[in-house]
Amino acid sequence: MNVSSIQFMRETFVDEVAEVLRHTGLAPKLLQIELTESVMLHGADPAAETMKRLGALGVSIAIDDFGTGYSCFSYLPRLPFNTLKLDRAFVMELDERPEMRAMVQSLVTLAHNLNMQVVAEGVETVRQLEMIEMLGGNQVQGFLLGRPTADPQSQLLVANGSIQRDPRAPVSPNDSKTHPR
Repeated sequence: MNVSSIQFMRETFVDEVAEVLRHTGLAPKLLQIELTESVMLHGADPAAETMKRLGALGVSIAIDDFGTGYSCFSYLPRLPFNTLKLDRAFVMELDERPEMRAMVQSLVTLAHNLNMQVVAEGVETVRQLEMIEMLGGNQVQGFLLGRPTADPQSQLLVANGSIQRDPRAPVSPNDSKTHPR
């Protein structure tokens, strides 16, 4: 769930999340709060405290669109992020620019050394998927796996556990196979 820095820094935010979890019956481990790097503008100490409280509930925290905003690496080891989500700008150029592959490899290594999972956003081709896997990414998001869906369709996908590649998703001419996801 994407959350703005203003929402995240409200004193009542953790209590609101706890109430929603109680009301809906959603298992906390199924909820991941996604924050952009801008949350650090409001201070790392208050953010860390809120993250710890959410972690105590069983909710995970992801830093979304990493690498395109303020990218202050010094806060990464001080804040309890579970997941680092690489912005699609990195993925789009993986095949054309060796220096982009080096950047992604470095970020994946950094995240793993900090006990974070890595999600690559914007994966649209099988080649991009293969490169992310080769570089050690844990998960991917993007049109290769499916288009955004309306709420009833999302519930069905989650209930079935059967998210599949969208056949309408763009695939580069060099991609000769589909990924089994």
